[in-house]
Amino acid sequence: MEKLRQAKTLLRTLQTRRHALSSKHPATFSTMNDLAILYRKQLLYNEVENLLIEPVKGRCHKLGDTHPHTLESLENLIALYQAWNKPEKAKAWRAKLLQIEVVIK
Repeated sequence: MEKLRQAKTLLRTLQTRRHALSSKHPATFSTMNDLAILYRKQLLYNEVENLLIEPVKGRCHKLGDTHPHTLESLENLIALYQAWNKPEKAKAWRAKLLQIEVVIK
């Protein structure tokens, strides 16, 4: 029941942020990321994938590849594909993450 209430709250927040800020605003991406984490815990993988792809791409574009929020989104996407038993997709995104980590060092 608690997770359902959290999901409803996050969905309302997401709708509000999309309307007030835009679907490409960093705060909107943060809400999408939070909702995706909640859904992943509930094994709702299709919903999670849709919620994580846009923030990964948007955060790369808006914040840059090396920003902590971008890296967080990438790590969440990799964790999704590992949990979902999609190792090839996890591997592809992990390669991108490793490229970014090389740049940081």
